[in-house]
Amino acid sequence: MPGLFVQITVPANGATVPGPGQTRFAAIAYDPAVGATDGAGITSVDFTIVQLSGGSYSYSHTENGAPYCAFGGTSSCSMTPDWSSMAPGTYRLTATVHAPGKPSVSDSVTFTKP
Repeated sequence: MPGLFVQITVPANGATVPGPGQTRFAAIAYDPAVGATDGAGITSVDFTIVQLSGGSYSYSHTENGAPYCAFGGTSSCSMTPDWSSMAPGTYRLTATVHAPGKPSVSDSVTFTKP
């Protein structure tokens, strides 16, 4: 039985994020046993952002339906409301997908705020 699928689509791993306009962070997630469209069989996606260097910023958000956006949004993903509180440095964004009766699966990328 295939496991759950999750992939962070924005930002790309290793990206430099120079301003809040580039923070429409998103992931796609589905249960291949249910279907291959975004959200198929998924109950929620948890996003976390942790600063790895340069400061101590942390953030978490849960999305209960597609599109899965780190900062919320319905037809398109919203930008971070916290840009000014994010110190320059390296960050890790993780998306963890949940579905009934299946083990959770995560995808992570790192990005840099200059």
